[in-house]
Amino acid sequence: YEQAIVLLSTNGAGVNLSFMRTMRILKIAKLLRVVKVLKFFTELRLIMALLIGSVISMFWSFVMLAMIFFIFGLVFVQGCGTYLSEHGDWLLTHQPATHQRMLEDFGSVQVAMMSLFKVATGVDWSDYFDLLVLIGNMYGVAFISFIGFYQIAVINILTGLF
Repeated sequence: YEQAIVLLSTNGAGVNLSFMRTMRILKIAKLLRVVKVLKFFTELRLIMALLIGSVISMFWSFVMLAMIFFIFGLVFVQGCGTYLSEHGDWLLTHQPATHQRMLEDFGSVQVAMMSLFKVATGVDWSDYFDLLVLIGNMYGVAFISFIGFYQIAVINILTGLF
């Protein structure tokens, strides 16, 4: 708006002031739109305050999930390590793909935690179950217990919390 005034005033010719009044009215109309949108900002401000208020609960929820993944991952890595130390040579010669999958899915605690995270977020868990039943039926039961515990208890508690 100010630039238009400067450009028209340096021209030296007669200026049509009705054009400038129209520009001023349009500028005021733009300000009224902003005021209209401010009603939505109060709701947005409320949502942001609630999200910021739930950050501490969300942090501790992530810590709890990490602990659950860590405990079950530790159990499965220990089972796979014991199985591979006792039957690793036979498994490597007769079923190298299973040996490789066991190392890829449960070779370390971090990898096991990632595998459990994949299972918890929707990856088909029957492949992991078949792998763990191979090392012992109790590991299959522990895996089913993890699935049940995670799906029923943890998800319901987190849903109720938020």
